Amino acid sequence: TEDEALSAFLSQYYLNTEREKSRPHRIYLSHHLVEKTWFASVFSEKWKDKVRIEKSEGREQKKWLQIAVTNAKHALEIRVSDQLFYENALTLFQQVFHLSTPPQRLECFDISHTQGEATMGACVVFGSKGPITEDYRRFSIKDIIKGDDCAAMKQVLNRHYTHLKIAEKTLPNVIIVDGGKGQLAKAQEVLKTLKIDHDILLIGIAKGPTRKAGFETIFVSGHSKPIAIDSHEQVLHLLQRIRDEAHRFAITGHRKQRAKTRNTSRLEEIPGIGPKKRIQLLRLFGGIQGILNATPETLSKASGINQDLARRIYESLHGIAPATNRDAP
Repeated sequence: TEDEALSAFLSQYYLNTEREKSRPHRIYLSHHLVEKTWFASVFSEKWKDKVRIEKSEGREQKKWLQIAVTNAKHALEIRVSDQLFYENALTLFQQVFHLSTPPQRLECFDISHTQGEATMGACVVFGSKGPITEDYRRFSIKDIIKGDDCAAMKQVLNRHYTHLKIAEKTLPNVIIVDGGKGQLAKAQEVLKTLKIDHDILLIGIAKGPTRKAGFETIFVSGHSKPIAIDSHEQVLHLLQRIRDEAHRFAITGHRKQRAKTRNTSRLEEIPGIGPKKRIQLLRLFGGIQGILNATPETLSKASGINQDLARRIYESLHGIAPATNRDAP
């Protein structure tokens, strides 16, 4: 009902840590709310300030509410349209790949790195209604030759499906790997090693020479040659959408890991900064960004950091040559 929908929304929107700073004095509602008094008392107690929840009476408030209602309807239309896309695409997916039923769970893996640095693997999960973000996972890749995407893919798949097997979690109907025959072979190898004989369709998506959408090559387990699905646009768009989401999720994690690694190593390379002083600086300034924003005078106030060392830290992190080199002819 409208009342239940409003109650659920108010709870989810206001009673969470992400919106601690959102403390309105008045909340206007488009429909009647049975528990209005209860919500008002809960919010008032939580925020230590009186909160009123009411239907709009004034002209200005009614305009605001109309905007909110219009936005809600628009969001609902997008959600319904998106759900219809996934339902239709998965039905076509079943036909194209000759499955007994439309797949209910698809997992896609991607590897991201910069010339082998800070290699990150990612898994995204899609269901009949779209992304299942709570099941997304990232993996920091270690102990492989830099730039070996096939080895990285094997490690990610092995770690992920070993965990799923131990936890007795739901296995997917479809596994998609970003890559060609090499990555697909690694997926087959992992499933065989882990003795996962579940009826899983394995798909590899290799980027074309131009790396543009629509020019991908699709490989499927059990087929020696790539298959053509150009005539099934919705299925191709579904695969592209899932692959792009895996890439986005992987590259976001990679960039964070790369920035963290580079900044931490830069701090360790400064003469006079040992592990203890490094940890102390990171704690004192709340991380590497705080240290980067600090002046030499601020840095020198830290315990064990004299003015000379503070200046060297500042110059090193900001790429400034030491004074002796700057003054040289």
